[in-house]
Amino acid sequence: MTYLIHATDNRYDDILQKVISYLHLHKQLNGDSPTIPEIANYLGNSEELILESLEYGEFYELHSLTIH
Repeated sequence: MTYLIHATDNRYDDILQKVISYLHLHKQLNGDSPTIPEIANYLGNSEELILESLEYGEFYELHSLTIH
């Protein structure tokens, strides 16, 4: 069970890093933020997985703030 949770966290983290990179690239090229469908299409992932990764990032950030 722990392995499954850890593997899922790694997947979300990997996708989150790709989303963040794409957000910066898109902003530089277009001057605005992309939509969730645009991000999903660019990365070749589902919109649901993009949203879950963003939620994971928010949880991780909040969790790390409360630990320190």
